[in-house]
Amino acid sequence: MQERCSYINWLGTEPFLYIADPVLLKKMSIEVTAKNWGKPTVFKRDRAPMFGNGLVMSEGDEWALHRHVITPAFNDFNFNPTNLKSNVRPILWVSLMVETTTIMLDKWTNQLMNSSTQEIDVEKSITETAGEIIAKASFGISYRSDSRVFVKFRAIQISLFQTKRFLGVPFGEFLYPKQALEARRLGKEINQLFSPLIASRKNLIGSVLSPAQHDLLGLLLNESDQQAGSFRKALTTQ
Repeated sequence: MQERCSYINWLGTEPFLYIADPVLLKKMSIEVTAKNWGKPTVFKRDRAPMFGNGLVMSEGDEWALHRHVITPAFNDFNFNPTNLKSNVRPILWVSLMVETTTIMLDKWTNQLMNSSTQEIDVEKSITETAGEIIAKASFGISYRSDSRVFVKFRAIQISLFQTKRFLGVPFGEFLYPKQALEARRLGKEINQLFSPLIASRKNLIGSVLSPAQHDLLGLLLNESDQQAGSFRKALTTQ
C-alpha cells in the first residue's frame, strides 16, 4: 500500500483508514463480501437513535437479510422495456416526484403574482417538497397531513449532526448529556409514531380489501411476509 494513497484518521479511540488507490479498492471489493464489511462502532452507537439497526448500520447476516428484502426496490429502477411493463412502481414514483414538484412551482407562481413582497423562502419550500415526496414514496403518508414525524427527524438531525460533541471519545456522551438524552427521546417518539402505521399495514397484507401498496413500506412488508411464509427469518417491526 502506498503511503500517498492512504492515511489514517482517528475519531476518538477508533481509527479510520482512508484509501484512494483504485486497484486496492477493486481488490478489496472482490475478495471481501459486502456483508463482511464492518460498520464503525462509534457511529453505530452515536447514530442509533436515528438509524437503529437497519440497513445502514446492520452487519453480517443481519445486513444480508435486510439487503435481500430491500433488493427489489433497487431492481425496480432498472429502466428496460420488460421491467416497465411488469412493474408500475418506478412510473408511479417518478410521477409522484413530478406531481409534487409541479404543485410547489404553481405555489411559487401564485405567490409571486399575488404577494406584495415578491419573495419566496426557497430553502423552506424545497425542504417541505422533498419531505412530501419522501413521505409518500416511503410510507404512503402525506408530509402536510402528518408532519410530526419530519419535525422530529429534523430535530434529531440537529441534535446528532449539528453540535460540537466529542464523537468517539470515551464517555463523551456525558460531556453533552442534554443532546444525548434529547436524541434518545426523539428516537423513541419517532418509533411510537411509526409503530401503529406499520401494524395497520401489516394487518392488510393478503386482504382482498387492501389496495396495491407501491411505497417502500408496502414493498418491505410484502417481501418480509414472503420470507416468513418460506420459513426464513422475516424483518421485525423495529
